Amino acid sequence: IDRLEFDPGVTFFVGDNGTGKSTLVEAIAVAAGLNAEGGSANFRFATRATESSLGSHLTLVRGTARPRTSFFLRAESFYNVESVLDAFAMTRAGFPEWRLDVLTYGLDVSHLHARAAALDVGEAVRFVGLLDRAGIEEHYLRAAIFCSVPSSDGSAASLLEGMAAGSFPIVSDLPANHEWIEHRKNGLVVPAGDTGALADALKLAMSSPELRAEACVRNRHYVAQSASWETAIHDVVDALTGLTASMRAST
Repeated sequence: IDRLEFDPGVTFFVGDNGTGKSTLVEAIAVAAGLNAEGGSANFRFATRATESSLGSHLTLVRGTARPRTSFFLRAESFYNVESVLDAFAMTRAGFPEWRLDVLTYGLDVSHLHARAAALDVGEAVRFVGLLDRAGIEEHYLRAAIFCSVPSSDGSAASLLEGMAAGSFPIVSDLPANHEWIEHRKNGLVVPAGDTGALADALKLAMSSPELRAEACVRNRHYVAQSASWETAIHDVVDALTGLTASMRAST
């Protein structure tokens, strides 16, 4: 193929896993001057060079209307799944009985399977696809540790679900996570992309059943008090009621 033309509105790439959809999108992003690991033109973080060289072989021909902003959302980088695999591999010598379930619906996981095999942890890692509500609940209730270390995120519903289920949270050092997690009190906070720090956190959590148990009690109470549906919906209703009263008073 010498030339690809895209609709000026939206273009969808459809195909089986491993057919090159993500590779092509990534190459276009790199050719457009965006960070290979995701983000806007101002993002220049790098954790691991996994991108192909395709971007250097592409020539982009733009229309007359140039976009004011650009953004490349690369879920594999933002959620640092490879860092989780690498960190888990670093715990194997001391904690061979532990297993890792990776919930990865929506991602092309072929390279993650290859990474797990290369790290010799393939038999201890299970990649889980799309789950219904009961399946997700089952995983949370069975998990001793909940690990989510994206490079950028808001308050994640998955974190609150894990806390409510009693899983000990290990999260990245982001403002939204500090609202819920106090380091070494009800979870552990690590720098995003720091595999060594994540491995140390996993080892600490694996070797500290008392810490996990105390956090479980604290987190379940915290979520019930501050993040349950019943509490949240009452807060929304109160806020809307106050706003409506204020608008009526000003008219």
